[in-house]
Amino acid sequence: MITEDYVSFELAKLLKEKGFNDIDCECYGWIGISGKHYSPDDTFYDDEELMEAQEDRKDYIPLITLQMAMKWLRKIHDKFISVEPGAIFGKFDVYVYYDNYTKFKIIERNKDDYEKACEEGIKYCLENLI
Repeated sequence: MITEDYVSFELAKLLKEKGFNDIDCECYGWIGISGKHYSPDDTFYDDEELMEAQEDRKDYIPLITLQMAMKWLRKIHDKFISVEPGAIFGKFDVYVYYDNYTKFKIIERNKDDYEKACEEGIKYCLENLI
């Protein structure tokens, strides 16, 4: 099954700190400290469940997809993340292009998971280039 992939809570928090919240985006929910996703339509069946959910999403961190984060980096900060097949079958290499795409850095080689590779690229840009 194909699913939407979101950044982790830690990465969402870092994106928010770097100004991602300042843009007009359609974020359809929140991510809690536990990593659980909440939508505006969530219903809770008892008070204990409601209180746990409120504690978990104490910090307002919007659900941010990998695609939205990468697009924000590309459009607002001119940082392009490329995840390409690695030398080993089923592995991925992560490249980050910056300075008007004239420079690049290999962030990670032979990452097992495409989505984790995207996260590594996003994290690198936020921590080192912005």
